[in-house]
Amino acid sequence: MSVVKRLMEEEESRGYSRTDKAICASCFDDYAIRDFIAKNATGPVCSFCGQRDIRENIAADGNAVLAFVLRGLWSEYSDVDTEGVPYDSEDDEYIIPVYSNYDLFHEELADITDDEDVRDWLINTIHNHQWCEKDPGVLSPAQGLVAGWRDFCDAVRYKTRFLFFDSRPKRGPDEPTDIGEEPFYVYPAELLEELADAVKQLSLTTPLAAGTLIYRARPHETAIRFASATELGPPHPDQATAGRMNAAGIVVFYGALDDETALSEKPGNEAAISIGTFQLTREAQVLDLTNLPTVPCIFDRQRRQLRVPIAFIRKFHNDIIEPVQPDRQEHIEYVPTQVVTEFIKLRFTDQQGKKLDGIMYPSSQRCEGRNLVLFATQENIEGIQTERYVEPPKLLRMTESKTIARRTPL
Repeated sequence: MSVVKRLMEEEESRGYSRTDKAICASCFDDYAIRDFIAKNATGPVCSFCGQRDIRENIAADGNAVLAFVLRGLWSEYSDVDTEGVPYDSEDDEYIIPVYSNYDLFHEELADITDDEDVRDWLINTIHNHQWCEKDPGVLSPAQGLVAGWRDFCDAVRYKTRFLFFDSRPKRGPDEPTDIGEEPFYVYPAELLEELADAVKQLSLTTPLAAGTLIYRARPHETAIRFASATELGPPHPDQATAGRMNAAGIVVFYGALDDETALSEKPGNEAAISIGTFQLTREAQVLDLTNLPTVPCIFDRQRRQLRVPIAFIRKFHNDIIEPVQPDRQEHIEYVPTQVVTEFIKLRFTDQQGKKLDGIMYPSSQRCEGRNLVLFATQENIEGIQTERYVEPPKLLRMTESKTIARRTPL
């Protein structure tokens, strides 16, 4: 084999043309690429922005950076020939979205850098492909989860409420799947367990310390005043109406972690509103949806496997906090989150095998406000008389109450 041919084959296998450039972290906006460059810097000068540091190395070899970027691309994308994507000769195009290097770095991955010289370098140095998503003929794992959640919501709203769903068809180890069957689709019967796995994988449970204050508001007319734990705590089951996290007759404790959020969650025209301040009598373990991690980029080798569960949890989170207009459809729109809440309450355990006491989630009415639903009834609040022979364990006590006039209708 001639030297020229061997070099050509080596370049082809690399996937990029060799470069004499060096590049610093400041030339990229993507955190994973920046981190790679910082850890692998071998020179004091950047070939692109001209930054120089005589005290330490700031620029990485451009070939190493190209190889790193290319590994990220291949984790999410493939080539149309490799995937066998059909071409529609009549319309003169592939039947799925296909991207050139230019398309990828100007559209799909436009946010990795705002330096056009760096972008042009990536486009021209990485070998051009007709790029497409991996396994384009089937749903991706992320798409399979989202499709399963959508079908789960549709099923519990309109098809079944009290008896659950058919599961994935059972097959022997060597038995082929049906033509058209989606390997990554999550059946509604499997959805709650997938949700539980994502919560555990992302460590989304957190403790609320004993003594944490929780605020609960109740609007009313000025001639009325509510001041007791019975009046400002959760209702009796006979009076429990359907809410975002509970079905009618199922009692939970809705509250907020500050009084302004508690007020904002009670819109209406009543002239006054009473607020009860409750305190946790012990540590409470909750599912925390208020500080979700961002979806890792495709270049993050350590966290890339978390892209699917994080994307799914964020979709679930967005559906939970989406405002629902009060009308005749309100109770139907709440059904999916009611079912999930009941699953978290009765079936879910954390990594230590402990059950949860509630769910913390962002307010849809007040920016940065945090709401909390605790799996507590009147029996779990100190000072409320119950008919139980043996008193249930207490989770909350009311420490104070106040009544204020609304300044303006909320």
